Amino acid sequence: MKPTDARELLLAQHAHLRILVGLVERLSARLLCGEPVAERFREAMHDLRRTFAQHNAAEAELLEPMLRPADAWGPLRVARMTEEHAAEHAVMARLLEGEDLEVARHIPDFAEELLAHMDAEERTVLSPAVLRDGVV
Repeated sequence: MKPTDARELLLAQHAHLRILVGLVERLSARLLCGEPVAERFREAMHDLRRTFAQHNAAEAELLEPMLRPADAWGPLRVARMTEEHAAEHAVMARLLEGEDLEVARHIPDFAEELLAHMDAEERTVLSPAVLRDGVV
């Protein structure tokens, strides 16, 4: 896969994650207000967890071998990305653990973390100036 193809794939996954996060945010608010949406919330959370895990796996598989030779900063960029991903993904995963109401209470924090994480990735490792075809 070419770097631009990987970039497009990962950006599409980010877009899908944003949609799922919005859905989960709405459902969690309704669940916390006592509305009977528990089953829909669990289904949406299942989709979010699965999609998040698939995205993390795709990033791990695609980005390191493409970013390392991209430019002189490649090895440092990969090291920083790996360190940040490990820490951020662990925090986000913990926010998705527990019973429905507990998870629902953590959704605003999870959403904030994930959206900030994706925004930062799009400015850095998924930037067209960084993840592009052809090595500099």
